Amino acid sequence: AALEAANVHLRDQAAKMGRERIGSTIAGLLIASDTEGLVFNVGDSRVYRIRQGQIERISQDQSVMARQIESGMVSEEEARA
Repeated sequence: AALEAANVHLRDQAAKMGRERIGSTIAGLLIASDTEGLVFNVGDSRVYRIRQGQIERISQDQSVMARQIESGMVSEEEARA
């Protein structure tokens, strides 16, 4: 509910500034207990885990480019360019 409220506020403020095409992106971690957590992301923000000197991406972008890479329309190299 908090993320939705923040997005609604962002869109309202953008509309007041004459910017109709705008969105929001967020990524985070909710720690529920010593043994449980919830990773989330919306948009093209990513979540990474750093453990024992290694960096690992643990979420996927929710973007047009990510969908094009997944479908094979665009390669990783083409996307970087």
